[in-house]
Amino acid sequence: MDTLRSMRVFLAVVRRQGFASAAQELGMSTSAASRWVLQLEDWLGVQLLRRTTRQLSLTQEGHYYLERIEALVAGVDELKDIAERRWGEPQGVLRVTAPPFVCRAWLQDILPEFLASYPGLVIDLTAVDRVVDLVSEGYDLAIRIGVLADSTLIARRLADMTLALVASPAYLAQHGRPGHWTELKHHNCLVDTVAGYGHRWPFREGGKARTLVVNGNLQVNSGVFCRELAIAGVGITLLPRFMVAEALATGELECLFADAVDFEAGVYVVYPQRRHGAPALRCFVDYLATRIDRFQT
Repeated sequence: MDTLRSMRVFLAVVRRQGFASAAQELGMSTSAASRWVLQLEDWLGVQLLRRTTRQLSLTQEGHYYLERIEALVAGVDELKDIAERRWGEPQGVLRVTAPPFVCRAWLQDILPEFLASYPGLVIDLTAVDRVVDLVSEGYDLAIRIGVLADSTLIARRLADMTLALVASPAYLAQHGRPGHWTELKHHNCLVDTVAGYGHRWPFREGGKARTLVVNGNLQVNSGVFCRELAIAGVGITLLPRFMVAEALATGELECLFADAVDFEAGVYVVYPQRRHGAPALRCFVDYLATRIDRFQT
C-alpha cells in the first residue's frame, strides 16, 4: 500500500468535500479515490469519513487524524527539500506536469540535455490537459500556458504568448470568410475549455477591449484536438500561435483578424511556496528559462 498516496487522496477528498470532485482533480476514477481512502482507514483501523447519499463529513477520528496527516505530508515534502539542500547537487525525483503539446513541442527536445547534466535527477513527467492541484497531488511544478488564476503558487513567466484565430481553406471555401470578427457568431467555433478565455473570445477595436461569446458543435479540453479538427475543416478556433505555426506555414490553416485578437498571456512555471529554493526545482526552472527560445510563442 502506498500510504503517502492514500493520505494525499484523503486530503483532497476533505478539501474538495467529495470523492467525485477530488477524483477529477487527481485524474482518477471516483471508485479509485474511494479505495485509497478505505485503504487508509483500514491501515489506521478507524473510520475517517462519514458517508451518506447526500453528504460527506469527517468523523471524530477523522478530525483527529486530519491535522496529523496534513503535518505528515508536509513533513515528507520538507524532508525532500532538506535532502536536496544538504547534498547540494540536485538529486531525487522531480514531479512535473505540463500540457501534452508542450511536452511534444518543447520538453522532448530539451530534457535529454538537462538529464545528462544532472545524472542524480529523475523527471517524473505527466502530460495532461487540465489544471493540476500541485499540493494535493504531490507535484513539484507545472508548466502552464495562458492567464493564471489567483493562487498561493509561485509563478515565473518564461515568455509572452499570442493567439491566432484560424480556419482551414476548405472551411472558408464552404462556409465563407467572415468579413468582421463579430460575424464569428454565425460560424462553427471550436472551443478549448482549458484556455483562459473559453467561449469568450477577446478582441480589440477602436482602442477598446471587446469580447465575443462564440458557439459551435465542439468544446474540448485540448488545444491540439481543436487544431486538428480545424485543419480537417470542422470549424474556426482560437489557439496559441505556437500551436498552429506549422499548420499556418504549410497552408493547412489560415489566420483571420490577426490585428484584432487581443489577449495577454504567457508561458509560466508554477510551484508551491514550500518548494521555493529547492535545488532540483531551482536548476530545472532556470534551465527552462534559458531554453525558452526553442519554444516558439
